[in-house]
Amino acid sequence: MIPTLHQAFRQVMDKRPFIMDAVVILPEHLHCIWTLPPDDSDFST
Repeated sequence: MIPTLHQAFRQVMDKRPFIMDAVVILPEHLHCIWTLPPDDSDFST
């Protein structure tokens, strides 16, 4: 499952760059803290 999750994050990061400051992967969900580029305030996308 982790390689699939990594691939999904990579695909999104290629389209919408961000820095992943932290991630916690739990059995049923995950939590992330991201930093967007300075000119990007569209965090909901």
